[in-house]
Amino acid sequence: MATPSTVFLPSISLVGAGNVAWGLGLALQCAGFPIVSVHSRGSERGTRLANRFNCPLLGDAELEEQLPRLYLLTVPDDAIAPVGTTLLRLLYPRVKTLPANTPLPIVGHTSGSSPLLQSQHIPTGVLYPFQRFGYGSTPRLSDAPFFIEGSDAKTEATLIEIARHLSSHVEVADSPTRQWVHLLGVLACNFTNHLLAAAQRVAEAQGIAPGVIQPLVEETVAQAFRLGAANAQTGPAARGDQATIARHLQMLGRRFPELAPLYSLMSEQIAAQTKGNTPQG
Repeated sequence: MATPSTVFLPSISLVGAGNVAWGLGLALQCAGFPIVSVHSRGSERGTRLANRFNCPLLGDAELEEQLPRLYLLTVPDDAIAPVGTTLLRLLYPRVKTLPANTPLPIVGHTSGSSPLLQSQHIPTGVLYPFQRFGYGSTPRLSDAPFFIEGSDAKTEATLIEIARHLSSHVEVADSPTRQWVHLLGVLACNFTNHLLAAAQRVAEAQGIAPGVIQPLVEETVAQAFRLGAANAQTGPAARGDQATIARHLQMLGRRFPELAPLYSLMSEQIAAQTKGNTPQG
C-alpha cells in the first residue's frame, strides 16, 4: 500500500449494506476514515453494519445533519441509477445553502460496469476496487487495483487520495475501460468459480473429497501467471486426446448431462487455441 504524503481522512457514508459495504467499509475504517452513517432500508444487515461502525442507520430519504465528504454507493448495479438519482435530488437543496468554498459532498459508486452518475450541481465519481468481497470480512486490498473516475479533476484527485490509503495500485479509468475490466473479472473469477463449483459437486457425488482439486488449482493459477495462461494449457483437449474426451463425455452424460455441453464447448475452444502448440502435459 502506498503511503500518502498528507493526512487526508474525509468522512464517508455507506449506501447499502451488502458484501462490498462490509468489506470496503471495514478496510476504510482500518485506514482511519470515519464511517459516519449507513443508508439502508432497515434491513438486518443494515442494522448490523451500522452497529459495527457505531454510526446511525438512515433510510433512503434521510440525510445527515452534517453532510459527509463522500457518499459511497455499494448497491447492486441495477440500483445505482435510481438510488443515486434520489440521493442527488435530496442533496441539492442542502448543498445550495452551504457556505462559499465549502467542499461539496461527492456521490460515488463502486461498480465496474455502471457509468458515472450525472449531476450539474453535485460532484460524482467512481471508486472501483477490482477484488472479491465476502460478507463480514476484509479482503486483501493492499495490491488490488482501484479504478477511479471523477466528474471533475478535484473530485478525481480526492478519490485517488482515498484509494491510495488502501492500495498501491490506483489508476484513472473511464467508464468504457472499467466495463472491460469488469468483463475480465467475470471471465477470470465468476466463470472459474462456477467451474470449481461444478468440479466440487461432481467430486461429492462420487464420494471424492472436494479438496483433492485444491493443489492442482493453485498450481494451475500460479503457472497461468508465470507462463501465461495460453502457454500453460494442458489436458486432453490440448493434446488432441479424442478417446479421453469421448470417455469423459460418456461419464458426464450418464451422471451430469447438464455439464456435457460445457465440457464439449471448452474442449473445442482449448483445441483451437492450442493448435500448433506443444501442450505442457
